[in-house]
Amino acid sequence: SQRPADESHPHGHRRFESMIGLAIGFVIIATGVYILIECRRRWVDHAPLNLNGWALAGLALLMFSKLWISSMCQSAGEKYRSPSLRAVGKDQQMDIFATLSALIGYGGGVWWSWVFDPIFGGIISLWVFKVGGETIHDHVNQLTGKSAPPEITAAVARAVDECPVLFGMNDLRTHYVGPDVQVSLNVYA
Repeated sequence: SQRPADESHPHGHRRFESMIGLAIGFVIIATGVYILIECRRRWVDHAPLNLNGWALAGLALLMFSKLWISSMCQSAGEKYRSPSLRAVGKDQQMDIFATLSALIGYGGGVWWSWVFDPIFGGIISLWVFKVGGETIHDHVNQLTGKSAPPEITAAVARAVDECPVLFGMNDLRTHYVGPDVQVSLNVYA
């Protein structure tokens, strides 16, 4: 996706990043569906859970490793302007809350009642759907050329106004081409 523009891709290959992010969003939604199916199964079976110290320790370790991975992916995504890395970072954030809920659900299921496990699983699935929906929404906007936020358009207009060799502009338009913003305008010099 970092390859420059060529004859067959005049705007470059950056939209591939957005396509990968969109695919990640669909995988996140599929994960939420699977979690809901498992919650229903556990609700119907309502079998008690057995204490497993390794499972509790593993969930706690997993939560902290997800925090580290999320931080790394988010900062690398910002640094390299990579929607795919940002999507993976969001996915890891979702995993942190999912793991915490799993820890509470499992612990509650072991020490109090079997209902903790499917209830907290349902909470996890709602969070997963939220993150998946946001990821899909962001990447669909990048792929369909949504207008850039007004603050970007205003910043371009200010830059033109502050340029001493330009006398004005018209037809200022900003929109996404993948994760990049494309600017189109006519200036008077």
